Amino acid sequence: MLDDINTLSDSTKDLVALATARSEEVTQSTASWEGGGKSSTISDPTANAALDPRRAKRKAQIKKARQEIKAARTALQTALSALTAATQH
Repeated sequence: MLDDINTLSDSTKDLVALATARSEEVTQSTASWEGGGKSSTISDPTANAALDPRRAKRKAQIKKARQEIKAARTALQTALSALTAATQH
């Protein structure tokens, strides 16, 4: 059981780093003008990246994962307290 926790911990650290790096990636068009030839709208790659719904979804998933990690840490701390109390009796 403790080996499983260590394995999960290592995997979680790796995946958090990967997901965090990935959350900043957004595929962007290389075109400098959007729409038809007579359009005066200039694309804004920074705004497109910031408003990309895929990026927002990844950020929300990372936030949820961090909340779950915090809950797991709290559960491990509770288990440690219980074990400490058990050894003192």
